[in-house]
Amino acid sequence: YHQPGVEAGKRAAAEVLAVQRAALAALRASGEALTAAEVAARAGITDVETVFKVLRRASANPDHGVQCASWASPALAKFSANSR
Repeated sequence: YHQPGVEAGKRAAAEVLAVQRAALAALRASGEALTAAEVAARAGITDVETVFKVLRRASANPDHGVQCASWASPALAKFSANSR
């Protein structure tokens, strides 16, 4: 079967996984707590919303070693990570 929706989903997932890899690498390399916008800038990513969502999900999963210092607002939330 030709399933263009499945292919589009695979491409979208691949893009989010690339953002995740770059964002987590930038956060770990920084050694400090950063906002999603700061992580995006250091990683060269223009989609700050996706970076925030990736970091929020990573902070909920202990295996990633990401912590969120404050949930006051998405723009002010600071994330930090254990270096690996």
